[in-house]
Amino acid sequence: MFYIASMVGDTYPTVDAFTSYVDSTCVPAFETYVGKVYRDSTLEITWLYPGSDGWNAGDRTVECSVYDPNDSRLTSSLGSTRR
Repeated sequence: MFYIASMVGDTYPTVDAFTSYVDSTCVPAFETYVGKVYRDSTLEITWLYPGSDGWNAGDRTVECSVYDPNDSRLTSSLGSTRR
């Protein structure tokens, strides 16, 4: 997990809205965390967001994680790896 953000709004977002939010918040944070621009990296971003029940209960948290698609077993942090 390299970035945790909180969306705003009353209506549960569409998948496209969540994706757009990740693009505008997690992608810039990726560069800060990894030390390389996301589009030039071999690493990938994945994210978790609340389901509609969680959203209706007040959860607006979007959690962004980084992973190496070529390495199924992470043994150290990917922070500051410039990968």
